Amino acid sequence: MRLLHIMPTFGTGGTELRVVSLINELGAEFSHSIMPLNNVSTAISRVAPSRHVEIIAAPQGKGRVDYPFRLYRSLSAYHPDLALTYNWGTIEAALAIRVAGICPVIHNECGFGPDEATRLKVRRNLARCLLLNGIPRTIVVSGVLYDIALHRFRIRKHRVRLIRTGVDVIRFAPRINTPLRDHLRVTSDDLLFGYVGGLRPEKNVGLLLQAFARAAIS
Repeated sequence: MRLLHIMPTFGTGGTELRVVSLINELGAEFSHSIMPLNNVSTAISRVAPSRHVEIIAAPQGKGRVDYPFRLYRSLSAYHPDLALTYNWGTIEAALAIRVAGICPVIHNECGFGPDEATRLKVRRNLARCLLLNGIPRTIVVSGVLYDIALHRFRIRKHRVRLIRTGVDVIRFAPRINTPLRDHLRVTSDDLLFGYVGGLRPEKNVGLLLQAFARAAIS
């Protein structure tokens, strides 16, 4: 089965590494083509050597009126069984594939960029409503996004599916990391908080620091 992934980027972010995990777990009977719209594909180094993955160059001119047509011309040479698009940055690709009838589309909503970190854009919500109600399924990764999909994007319930982001509970089981504490000069009696993620406005790390401080755990 040939899967086409269209992503804003294929760098080493959370969404991209989750896609890498899926590619590695799906097995060799699937082939994957990935089009990062910014032509960054550093996450390819994390794909298992036994998996067949092809990087497709994206057309230039993103944001122009004719960009969906440019995408159509780039994608029409491929014949995937299923296309997967990720977040608002690929909405034009989902539109091009649907209008052209290239293959079914599953759209994934994993979060919002800095331009929608505090308020969703009305025009984008309308575009999501019109497009995502016309494709088989939109996948969201949290209860908050599920609620937004139903009540802000106005996607019909049978077209939305909640699949929470998985966590490796063995790798991330609670334990004392003595070497790390020694490196940070933190004693075993001190409470140590950690954060792993991008230092971008939409992550709101300031709120996290405020929560740590107000917890006043000693």
